[in-house]
Amino acid sequence: MTLSPYPAYKDSGLPWLGQVPEHWSETKLKRVSQVQSGITLGKRYEDTELTEYPYLRVANVQNGFLNLRHIKTAVIPENEALSARLIPGDVVVTEGGDIDKLGRGATWNGEIDNCLHQNHIFAIRPNKDRMLPSFLVSLLESQHGRSYFYLTAKKTTNLAATNRTTLGMFPLFLPSLDEQAIIGRFLAWKTAQIRRLIRNKRRLIALLSEQKQAIINQAVTRGLDPNAPMKPTGIDWMPEIPAHWEAKRIKTVTKILRGQFGHRPRNDPIMYDGKFPFIQTGDVARVGKYIIDYKQTLNEKGFAVSKQFPRGTLVMTIAANIGDVAILDFDACFPDSIVGFVPENDVMLDFLFYSFKAMKEKLLKEAPVNTQGNLSIERVGAMPIAIPEIATQKVVVAEIECEAEKINQTIDRSENEIKLIQEYRERLITDVVTGKLDVRGVAVTMPTDDDVIEDLEEEGVDDLLRDDAESEDVEG
Repeated sequence: MTLSPYPAYKDSGLPWLGQVPEHWSETKLKRVSQVQSGITLGKRYEDTELTEYPYLRVANVQNGFLNLRHIKTAVIPENEALSARLIPGDVVVTEGGDIDKLGRGATWNGEIDNCLHQNHIFAIRPNKDRMLPSFLVSLLESQHGRSYFYLTAKKTTNLAATNRTTLGMFPLFLPSLDEQAIIGRFLAWKTAQIRRLIRNKRRLIALLSEQKQAIINQAVTRGLDPNAPMKPTGIDWMPEIPAHWEAKRIKTVTKILRGQFGHRPRNDPIMYDGKFPFIQTGDVARVGKYIIDYKQTLNEKGFAVSKQFPRGTLVMTIAANIGDVAILDFDACFPDSIVGFVPENDVMLDFLFYSFKAMKEKLLKEAPVNTQGNLSIERVGAMPIAIPEIATQKVVVAEIECEAEKINQTIDRSENEIKLIQEYRERLITDVVTGKLDVRGVAVTMPTDDDVIEDLEEEGVDDLLRDDAESEDVEG
């Protein structure tokens, strides 16, 4: 399919936008819609009858769709709720946060009765005779929308925000309603295809990751020789091991270290001005096998005075992301949600690393079942791992890393392909909704409702987890 430009163009007057189709009309958002502010949470009400209402927060609004798996409620007076109630056809837009979260938009189709929106989300109610909600959502997601919000936002360190006045001045170049509908159908068709392609590549990555985990599990519990004689262990996750290997408790083959701080020591000037980097729980999962360079690998997080974990320590999280492991390549300090393991002379550090990788599912089962989970050092120390002689450990590690490297190359290639596909999607949306490409003569096959729901639900779960991890949700 080859798309062509429109026959004639005019200058938009915007340096980032350039030319737009000659027959598209120029206006501002405030002239073709109403912009509604949301409720402010945390207010106190006395001697007033209150009602509980569901409301949308920043984490619910993604680029082009809503994630409604986790909806909160607020108890407020009815008259206050009326001013922030959503109606089908509204476009909800995020007020700010990280710059990539500013101006995200999605269409509200009445999915939840009597739903409101908080004050960090605007509700835009388009004039039905001038603009379709779907066209506005695509404009917000386009480079035109991203550029406008980036250039007009009020910025502080790592944060940006817009306001109702600035949002109302958003410049629009609108085709007719019929043409907007054609553009909407084309983008729905193409983005459905793109989502399926990305979903298939993500499934491939998941299968490859499972394959890599199976290789690790097999190698560190059963060895590399499938014909080697085995002996029973009585251990549920490792029922038998090679006859010449030994099952030893972790506490007998490592020195166990414990982090000392409950949180980053940022408020203590003596600790903060120390010389050893303070590493947090999320950093362990982020770096892969080695934490190799504090300044290049991690964000600046402050320093503590006394070293806790020396270089060459295997570090593992015992809260939140339980069982994430990495090898520390410099001296550092850690919170009490991270445990360190320094192997004895008869255990290779790399072999210990892969043994812990094989134990992760068992570690998760050992953690208490609650909202976050927390695994005690005593439980970890009492767990057994299979230990062969050093020479065998070296061979096992070499084989794991050889096979893992092949898989990692395929995973990296698939992840790069996903990035390129996402970039193509962003470019296509921009080119179509700003009139760089004419799609009026393209025949499309619309996705079914079930296809759309399946695609959005899968994408939405990933985004909501990521947003919550980055603490994007502001309740004030």
